[in-house]
Amino acid sequence: MENIKSALQSNEVIKKLIDFKKNLLNSERYKIWFESVSNAKTEFLYILEAADFKNGGNLTATDLKQIFRLMKKLSANRSLNRLIYEVNGIDVFNDKLRNLYYGEKSLPERVDDLLKLKKIGTTTISHFLVTFDWFKYSFTSPIMKEVLDLDTFIETEAKKVALQLYSIADSRVFSNRTINYLTYSVIHKQIMSILDLDNHLQINLLLWKYNEFIGEEIIEEEAPYTSVSLEKDLQNYLAENTGVIEVGLKLIDGGKELDTQQVGRIDLLCKDKDGSYVVVELKKGRTGDAVIGQIQRYIGWVMKNFNIDKVRGIIIANEEDEKLDFAIIPVKSFIQVKYYQVKFEINDKFRRIK
Repeated sequence: MENIKSALQSNEVIKKLIDFKKNLLNSERYKIWFESVSNAKTEFLYILEAADFKNGGNLTATDLKQIFRLMKKLSANRSLNRLIYEVNGIDVFNDKLRNLYYGEKSLPERVDDLLKLKKIGTTTISHFLVTFDWFKYSFTSPIMKEVLDLDTFIETEAKKVALQLYSIADSRVFSNRTINYLTYSVIHKQIMSILDLDNHLQINLLLWKYNEFIGEEIIEEEAPYTSVSLEKDLQNYLAENTGVIEVGLKLIDGGKELDTQQVGRIDLLCKDKDGSYVVVELKKGRTGDAVIGQIQRYIGWVMKNFNIDKVRGIIIANEEDEKLDFAIIPVKSFIQVKYYQVKFEINDKFRRIK
């Protein structure tokens, strides 16, 4: 465990988060947020108690709608919606969720059991758990992995610790998503200790706010062609106009923000004119090292899950990055960088675009 903590303490993002945390936790904005999520968590537990959920009482559709609304105050998880219980059946969902919270089997078995349901992924399971007890359970999301960009040593060591902790002799007994959740739970516990935080949800907020902060840093306000953080609008535009990225490129069905459930959400998964898969990733203010690592994980996931040997990647960036220039050199045979710019003009009179 100490080697994991030592490696995390050497992580450049963790070092920056130590100072970033001081300003955030002392801010009035944080205090308001924490009061809001604390009240939401209390109300969430009250709904479970009122339904006598632990002793077999079922949550109604109205209860679940209210629970989802409260949970979204803790994290804006877009996968959290009524389809979760509608596609599985509300009675089945109640039984699986009750087992996750109060079941007698080990945590890996309970997590694995809920993951068998449709529309349930690692992020959603961790969301249910952290809302139930944020001192005990961690929250895992793709943005956390992207921001931290941990090296494989930390993940490998954390996996070993997780397997030992739950006496798992063969990880193949459980789904990859279950092992992934357990692995990052070990990592999050060490991060919480290093940053001296009170609960696991604070890690999520800290990384979200830090990601926003570094995204704002890349804005060049004085440049005539201003590169701004319009990633969401850009992503929507590119999803509908993939041909501007590359002639013949087409988005596959469900390829926008494709949730891998294991390595994060792929911004755009496309096929080129020859029918080969292409992963398109927006840089989103991350360092060159981080975005290269992320897109390689996405490419690896596509290769494994679609059982293909050749997948390309395209990174869409809005400014030059020296680290990215160096990081792309060893992988330029299958990963390409392209740039976009947005130009704003202000005129005294309206001019129709011809």
